Amino acid sequence: MGKLRDTALGLFALFFLGSMVWWLARDVIRSGEGDAAAPEADPLAQVVPEQGWLPALEDPIFSWEKDLEGWQLESESPQALVAVAPDYLPRQAEAPAPDAVPAPKLESAALEVSGERAKAGRHSLRVPVRFPDPATIYISWGTIAAEAGGLPVKPTTDNIPSGLIGVRYIAYDVYLPEDAKGYVSCLLFLKDKDGMWFQARARTRLRPGRWTTVTADIRGGSPDVTPLGHTGQWDENQASQIRAVGVTLYGERDWTGAVWIDNFRGWMRPDRFERLVDRPRRGLAEERREELAKLMPRAVDVKDEPLAILNLRTEPAADPDESDAVPRVARFERFTLRFDLNRSIGNPFDPEQADVRATVKTPSGAVFEATGFWYQDFERRARFEGDELVPLGRPEWRVRVTPRETGRYEVTLKVKVADEPAVAAAAVAFDAAPGPSRGFVRVSQADKHYFECEDGSFFYPVGHNVHSPVDLRCWEQIFREDPPLDRGLRMYESFFPKMAGAGQNVAEVWMASWWLGIEWTKYWRTYAGAGRYSLQHAWLLDKVLDLARAHGIRVHLVIDNHGKFSEWCDWEWELNPYYARNPGGSGLPGVEHPSDFFASEAARQLHKQRLRYIAARWAPDPAVLGWELVSEMDLVGDGSPGRNGQIGRGNRNWFRSDSVPQAWVREMLAALKDYDVYDHPATNHYATDHSWVDKKLAAEPVMDYIVCDAYRAQPGYLDMVRQTEQALGCFDKPFWVTEYGGNWDATTVPRLEADLHTGLWGTWMSDAAATPLFWWYDFIDHRDLYSQYRAFARYIEGEDRRGLNGRLEFVTVQSGTGRLKGTMYRWKDGAYAWIYDESSMQQMPEPDSRPRYADEKAYIYGLAPGRYRIEYWDTFTGKKLETAFGRMTAGRPLELLLPPFECDIALKVKATDDSPPETDGTLPKTRAVQLPSTGTPEAPAQPAVMPPLPR
Repeated sequence: MGKLRDTALGLFALFFLGSMVWWLARDVIRSGEGDAAAPEADPLAQVVPEQGWLPALEDPIFSWEKDLEGWQLESESPQALVAVAPDYLPRQAEAPAPDAVPAPKLESAALEVSGERAKAGRHSLRVPVRFPDPATIYISWGTIAAEAGGLPVKPTTDNIPSGLIGVRYIAYDVYLPEDAKGYVSCLLFLKDKDGMWFQARARTRLRPGRWTTVTADIRGGSPDVTPLGHTGQWDENQASQIRAVGVTLYGERDWTGAVWIDNFRGWMRPDRFERLVDRPRRGLAEERREELAKLMPRAVDVKDEPLAILNLRTEPAADPDESDAVPRVARFERFTLRFDLNRSIGNPFDPEQADVRATVKTPSGAVFEATGFWYQDFERRARFEGDELVPLGRPEWRVRVTPRETGRYEVTLKVKVADEPAVAAAAVAFDAAPGPSRGFVRVSQADKHYFECEDGSFFYPVGHNVHSPVDLRCWEQIFREDPPLDRGLRMYESFFPKMAGAGQNVAEVWMASWWLGIEWTKYWRTYAGAGRYSLQHAWLLDKVLDLARAHGIRVHLVIDNHGKFSEWCDWEWELNPYYARNPGGSGLPGVEHPSDFFASEAARQLHKQRLRYIAARWAPDPAVLGWELVSEMDLVGDGSPGRNGQIGRGNRNWFRSDSVPQAWVREMLAALKDYDVYDHPATNHYATDHSWVDKKLAAEPVMDYIVCDAYRAQPGYLDMVRQTEQALGCFDKPFWVTEYGGNWDATTVPRLEADLHTGLWGTWMSDAAATPLFWWYDFIDHRDLYSQYRAFARYIEGEDRRGLNGRLEFVTVQSGTGRLKGTMYRWKDGAYAWIYDESSMQQMPEPDSRPRYADEKAYIYGLAPGRYRIEYWDTFTGKKLETAFGRMTAGRPLELLLPPFECDIALKVKATDDSPPETDGTLPKTRAVQLPSTGTPEAPAQPAVMPPLPR
């Protein structure tokens, strides 16, 4: 019985194995020969208006009846396309035998129109091949115009498209000769101007001796289209950026011959069809135009499924281990909604095409509206000394909300697409708990001359300018060296920890065209022209702000630098995406000069659209201190460029002598404030010094604070401090120097270091709202001058200037050398004072050469009578040297006995009820200063008090 059972089981196993082998062999044969009954094209890829499939304006799009119609063979222009990795070849591909004979020469190694075979008409495209090497043909649009076009068209026609917006299917026919060997197939590829590659492989092999129809579903999110060399996903916005379309033929075995391609055609969405058919188009036969017009009523009747919000999720998510849990964030930390739509949006940055908003109900019952934005994640890859950003995953919609109070929030998402009815999602709740953040920075409600945080704490910006990862002038004029390659984000990863460690809390960063700008000519990599934004640069700005937040640094964000709108100074106008003739082809008609840009209604609307995106994406971030609309507005305008990088000729006063640029600034600042529901302060900026500030605009409420440069040719920065105070202190709002350090074109190393030092200490003695931002950041880093900021930050720690109502005055210094000067910020019962060696503050000596002082005296006038505590601080170490006490008597000055110091010394003088400490005869760390009854100097010949400043 056992043997019989074993025999039966063995026979069954053999039968089962044989059956599997037969089925496998049948599948292999069918896959090799193809199913003769299979349709030549996917049945969906037909002209079926009722289902939303409409034809291209020309059918076929490419027929190759008369010429190549712009198509090329890659081997004839190999630099035009990036290489295609051979990962699509079957793994079991056979290697050629060692003794294989050389491949025969091709009859024709060029791409050509052939009448030998045709699927439609009389001619087709003959493609020479030599397998196993792939053969690639393509058509490239080069720099694509701004028109939102549809299917690919011949480059010789008028309306060159901006890509494949609205295209649903592509189909083409391929003929493979009977003698072709092994597995042969093909793929359709799509490449944007930056080399981002997508491809759609044929669903089957090419069948020898016959025509095979190959189709590709290229709708947004289609599984047919896969990325190559990155993980980004195909969508409608990506389709709008396509520059090249092509076909790659590949085979696994040696074979030399030719393959024919014909009848390249496609189908589009009804909305795309409607727009293109209604548009005048030269070269389209009247018969074809009438044929398409007959389809129009049926296209209009096509209705998409109702608009829907898909895959709504939150960041952070609720705790899955808690029942009825909602997401939790700390106060002033970000809560994010992430979601998709069942629509492909041609331009997701245009609110007319997709308007995403969220109504936010706060715990106190207040309601505000947050705006959504289009987002793409990226993977950061090291490349030489910079970074390469590769798309990661599918782009999506996001809404960011930052809670400003604690408790339960409710967020209701609402989306409107074009003319469709709006759709809303169910309310999403989250809780905000107390946290360590001080909140957003604002103009102080207690004293309009300063800033404060939303929790009510005083905020005095201390930092320097870190506008972008490269500053050519610093390397050329100061270091006399070649600048480093683009350091990108890594520079900020290096600088921000050092800045934070030195007590700095602010950095200025530019959205420059070469760094974090999001809108520029599509002639440049990563940019897409007017009205479309660089998601790569937007992602980088996210990361810069993340870094800043992690290190306690606020970013003063400059939205545009003057060169973008200038023809004569640091001119970038010829690459501005609005310029009618910019090489990217996205310009606006009639915008020939910067003056046209400021006057153009279309340009203003597009610029406000960009401000809307900026506010939607970055206004919820407390790391943004404030918005600066344009850096150095006085340098914009028409003119004649100079030579060899020199300043050209322009009307520098145009920005305030003409009402157009002034009106533009008002309009843009008002729009930005309207978009920004978190109320960041906003301003505009002016070059060189305070004299170029537009005083008219500065006095208006639309400008929350005043910023300018403070460059000059002569040595010594302290005069600039006093002049800026006199010029801008009369406005009832903060003023701030955001660029300084020698001349705009640099100066000597000792002068720059003196300016850095003087800028910190001299400015604190004025009514300025912040330290000036030193321009030469590599100078600070290379000479490790962070210690200058560390010393200053220690001195001002815990100080609150709000409500002091002081003013800048001189300090009388009694010095044997005559080289010491003094300045102070004095209020009724206190003063911050700074005594300094005048020559050292013009050219800073090396540490071992600094002048030393001892037994010097200074006198402060104007304080209220009473007892005062006097602290002496080392300005290079930030250490308190001594504490003394003195009494101010009516009609007499307060005498200061300065301890030994080098170069300069800082003081804090404040009224106190404390008594001086007792001494034991030894030299104490603190000492009482007794005011002499005689010998006190009279008031100086020139007033110790500067001219009074209106408040």
